[in-house]
Amino acid sequence: WQLIFFFLMIRRPPRSTQSRSSAASDVYKRQAQSILLIHENWAKVGIADKLKELAAKRRLEDFTVVPVLTWNNQRIQEHVDKILTIPGSKLVFGGKPLENHKIPERYGSYEPTCIFVPFNQILSEQYFDIITTELFGPFQICLLYTSPSPRDS
Repeated sequence: WQLIFFFLMIRRPPRSTQSRSSAASDVYKRQAQSILLIHENWAKVGIADKLKELAAKRRLEDFTVVPVLTWNNQRIQEHVDKILTIPGSKLVFGGKPLENHKIPERYGSYEPTCIFVPFNQILSEQYFDIITTELFGPFQICLLYTSPSPRDS
């Protein structure tokens, strides 16, 4: 259900100016699903490409990408870099600041970002805090698992 919920949120940009309230912004939408579980079979059939395609439709102009109010770009980049030190992790898309905007530097202005991380890494005390750090912005960690149950991965 998490996967379906994620797709609905990416596919449904605000339809009118009235629906572009703070409750409709990306910042609030992301908090409910910053970690997504993905079975290896979904990865094999190109879920990453689909996520990338949908995320590429997000724009500042239509408020489907908005500034991150609680983190600046330096802090976001440090977080991305920390996650990418986890064995088996890989950047799927994003991972770079937005360009050509007027967002003040004290706020984050980042491309929608997705990083795949092997599920077993969240079980490690060394990486648990990094993986579960909440970034209220266009940021997604996808935990890949291989067996029928994530717990067995």
